[in-house]
Amino acid sequence: EVDPHAPLTPEGCNWSHESRQCEPSLYCTSQGKKCKLKEIAEKPCYDVPASEFCCGTSCKGYSTKKPCQDVSMICLAPSNFFESAERCACSPGKCYDEVEQACKVIPLDCTRGNPQQQRNCEKEKLFRRFKQRQQTAGTFTQSSSKWQTRLQELETRFDAGPCSSLKIRSDERVLNFQRTFQSASARQKPEDRSSVFTELVISATNLFVRSVADVQAMFNIYFANAAAWDDDCLTLVPSFSNFFEFEDDGEVSHLGTQWRPSSYQLTHRVRGKVSEPAAEPMADEENPWCAYTFASVERQQSGRIHFARRDPPLQADLFVSPRELNGTMMPHLWCELARKLRSTPEGRNRSFGEKRYEEGWAVGFEAACSQLAFTATGGEGRFHIWRRYDCEKVVLGSAFLTIFPSFAAKVQETHSALGRLLEDALQCAGQLSQGNRQFKPHDPYVTESCAVDIESMLKRENEEDAAKQRRAEFLAVTASAALSTLQRWLKEISDMGTMLRMDFEAVFGRGHKLSGLAFTADAGKGFQQVKDMLGRDDAIQQRSETVQAHLVQKAWRTRGQLQKSLFPPPVHYTGALEGGIVVGRAKDICSVEMAQGVRFDIVNQRSGVTFAPTLVQEERLCASGSFAPLKSLEISIIACTRAIDIDGKSEAETSFAFRFKSILSVEDLGKKLQIKMGEIFTQGSKLGTSELAKDKVTSSPAWLLAKSLLKDPTAILSEALAASSEHLKEQVNSIGHKISKLSSKFVGAAVGIDSFLSLKDYHLLDVQLGLTKVGDAPYYPTFQVEFKKVTAAGLGVGMPGLLNMKITAHVSQAYDLSEVFSELYHLLVDKQDQKGYSRCLECLDAPGYKFCFNPTVSSKQQFTCQQAACPPGWETAVDATECGTVVSDDGNEDDLFT
Repeated sequence: EVDPHAPLTPEGCNWSHESRQCEPSLYCTSQGKKCKLKEIAEKPCYDVPASEFCCGTSCKGYSTKKPCQDVSMICLAPSNFFESAERCACSPGKCYDEVEQACKVIPLDCTRGNPQQQRNCEKEKLFRRFKQRQQTAGTFTQSSSKWQTRLQELETRFDAGPCSSLKIRSDERVLNFQRTFQSASARQKPEDRSSVFTELVISATNLFVRSVADVQAMFNIYFANAAAWDDDCLTLVPSFSNFFEFEDDGEVSHLGTQWRPSSYQLTHRVRGKVSEPAAEPMADEENPWCAYTFASVERQQSGRIHFARRDPPLQADLFVSPRELNGTMMPHLWCELARKLRSTPEGRNRSFGEKRYEEGWAVGFEAACSQLAFTATGGEGRFHIWRRYDCEKVVLGSAFLTIFPSFAAKVQETHSALGRLLEDALQCAGQLSQGNRQFKPHDPYVTESCAVDIESMLKRENEEDAAKQRRAEFLAVTASAALSTLQRWLKEISDMGTMLRMDFEAVFGRGHKLSGLAFTADAGKGFQQVKDMLGRDDAIQQRSETVQAHLVQKAWRTRGQLQKSLFPPPVHYTGALEGGIVVGRAKDICSVEMAQGVRFDIVNQRSGVTFAPTLVQEERLCASGSFAPLKSLEISIIACTRAIDIDGKSEAETSFAFRFKSILSVEDLGKKLQIKMGEIFTQGSKLGTSELAKDKVTSSPAWLLAKSLLKDPTAILSEALAASSEHLKEQVNSIGHKISKLSSKFVGAAVGIDSFLSLKDYHLLDVQLGLTKVGDAPYYPTFQVEFKKVTAAGLGVGMPGLLNMKITAHVSQAYDLSEVFSELYHLLVDKQDQKGYSRCLECLDAPGYKFCFNPTVSSKQQFTCQQAACPPGWETAVDATECGTVVSDDGNEDDLFT
């Protein structure tokens, strides 16, 4: 934290004639006649007031003063001529506290001062804590060699140890829980005790989550060289050197393994073998241990990682010394092996191998992050949500869960125990309702006496002291239980070494036989896939390109990414060179009606990403043609070819896209004067069967053409497909000629359109059909059908020879009917039965026919399909969308059909 008031140099200190001291006094002191910076920005120390304390001769005649010897003060003799009697003072290292009226150890506030003063403060605080521990143990003597050695070690740790050069950016210390609990118990008001006990439970759950995160962070440092690795295999570095963890002591270094805890910290990486340290130590900025804030009582990062001592590898094989092991880590290999194991039957059957853990497991407490806050004014109350940004969360990655499922099971068990205690405390504190609990109540008192609603919370405002006292006692017990659970968990972590090693060996069994599940699961298929992925030059090159694209996109998605400017933007581009010929009138983009004429285009399309070394990643050659035999019908054909890679082989992909668009109906809204202009351009309305039937959507030329092509695509494509893929123009011409002949059969179903209307409402059917094949495989069809409503308004203003202006406006609504037409088409083609509905579809499949149904026949259904009008009294269906309304397949076996 930066203290903006702290001077950085002695020049920032100045003598004040008013206060007769160097100002600002918190940071400055005097040395002779000069001002200088204090070593530590301590709080001001006040003199012991002579009006309240006395010693020796100064106590004579004063019965109201307290002898200072009784309160652990010292008695000083007069220091000059003007002092006539002894005076009271605090012993060295202590300062008079005006509030408690006693001498206390000067509290160190290490957030005050410039960076050097803050650093000195942290060092002094560490010295005091060590001294206090030694005194408590009865082993402290300031002149002892052990004390001097320890001081030197602490000095080195602050001035030259790992992470010592890094500035303190935040204060995330773990404070003394037990001391806080005792302090809360001494408070007078039960409401104050309840509040502190509740916060203690919240803090205990947060510390539990932090401890879980710390364990994964240590795994990530060794596995990925980054404590904050996010379980993404593609973001890993290709390789890195492990840490040198053997002793420097000559008596120990020759041993095959380490037999006692090391006093040396991790300062070097290895070069080659694990027993060969690099020439230079790791810089703090490159040390992954310095980049993560481990839970600690320390503010200084060098103190937070003091636990990270050298711990050399154990003996890996009876015939191989651990000192001969390779010190290079290849994280991609291990990450992919763990990922493949999760997809095998053996991996899925292990703990936390279920599919829901593929993206990891989020460990945290929702109740610690979001709570209720109740306020009451004038006899009325209300709740609002209190977002707690001090809550902790961590995601245990899938790789970690795969390798250490036993640890995750222990986490789950403690998480449930603490979760119940947390929610019990919050509910009794009025910060969590019963309905928002994740865990069942732990104590019946919660259910009986801790209702959280407005009425109950208003009653708490005026409840008796006995009820408040009972709640405070319950919260004290809950806080004590939470601290005990947390203490057991932290003790359990320190004893998990054997369990973690067994989990690791089960996955990555060591030795020449590679006995771990990562190598043997599913008959070794996953292991072989990883070998194929990372064991060939072409596969590595492909992975390199995949990683590059992934990193660029991920860097731009991540909020707060400071190095985002170092990456190129993840831009996908498509460029096209297009040339074409139009015979007839060119299409007006503002016109709904089709421009009668013929258009032919050739397009060379290239696409790729701008951040890849090879800009062009795909090249496609297309030829397209479109023509409109009528102003209400437009037909478009696009043929494309490209080379694609399938299993390392280049295959030719050919695709045809057809688009049939027809205008179903046109209504002149200008003639309806009762319609206001503001009501024309409104939001979309519901689309009913009656409207579709009125527009005869299944009888429109667009659908009839698409249906004919779907039924027999070879009739149109056979000759065109016989030509080589290079002759796209000839293919499109051939297909267009055949479709032109086919469309002449359905011209009678097209709608006639006037030359110009100022305000029109169009109903259109837009059918898009795609046929794609790769190599010698059959064509794969796809299609999309949209029903569109377009309202077009036009206003023309003209003055001969001066001005000719036209204003147009469009509002369109599109309804996707793909599923509807897909069902109609398959029912028609499959012909699963010969009941009324299927017969209706079959009848109306031919243009110009009507399906007639006699509703008066009760025992048997009577239908007829004819071009003439239906008999009087019979119901008529002219569009396939009406078949469901006039015919009901009620299970009768016999039908009368003519």
